Amino acid sequence: MSRGSPTNPRELAVLLAQGESESVEFKRSTGELKEGMQTLCGFLNGIGGTVLFGVRPLIPPDAIREILVNALIHRDYSNAGGAICLAIFDDRVEDWSTGRFPIGITPEMLSREHKSVLRNPIIADVFHRSGLIEKWGRGTNRVIEMCRKAGIRPPEFHEIAGSAVVTFHVPVGVTVQVTDQKAPQVTPQVAPQVTPQVARVLGAASSACSFADLQAAAGLKDRVHFLKTHLEPLLLAGWIERTIPDKPRSSKQKYRLNEKGRKALRERTGGAR
Repeated sequence: MSRGSPTNPRELAVLLAQGESESVEFKRSTGELKEGMQTLCGFLNGIGGTVLFGVRPLIPPDAIREILVNALIHRDYSNAGGAICLAIFDDRVEDWSTGRFPIGITPEMLSREHKSVLRNPIIADVFHRSGLIEKWGRGTNRVIEMCRKAGIRPPEFHEIAGSAVVTFHVPVGVTVQVTDQKAPQVTPQVAPQVTPQVARVLGAASSACSFADLQAAAGLKDRVHFLKTHLEPLLLAGWIERTIPDKPRSSKQKYRLNEKGRKALRERTGGAR
């Protein structure tokens, strides 16, 4: 560190909350000591600054890269309306790839040694030749190892609505809130915007209705896109609730507006509901 180094937890919290800038830089560990010293030399030749060691990316970059590479390789390209989506929520990061897991592969198998079943061998070969794949059938195991070394929970693998889903449980939506107390507090932030589409979804949910009904109200054809960009944020914000909360994937599941959702809808439309 150089000029203006934090001297207590509160000052450190303030610096972390501000993020990197032209006078502040974060390094993951002393394994980046050389790069840190080079940065400090640059700071000393200018207005000064601070380098903090021991600040970690929520998910190891190589782990995210591996999952995205797998998604590109194994996506079901026969579905022209499909996509690969990276969805970021307050408490998790999800990667969605159109297409079920290959025949013979189950979500549970991906957390241990398993065989490799290639859905798109030509695409896989291109990635292998480029060095982005080290060994067939080892990608998910490498991701698990990287997460454990980084001290975060290994990802979960699921098959939802015809898509392969990888979920990293990490505290994305927490921010440092500096108060007069000695220690910083962390507070989640969830604030969906009531766009015309969201207003239509909230209006449809005034009475209990199905996923398909809400999707139709939003006017979206892609099921996964509607789930990730509309329904899940509304559930997370507590504006919509499930009628069968203990069985979220029940075929009889419906969704309805609650008081917070009614208030948001009233504020958007200016009427009473």
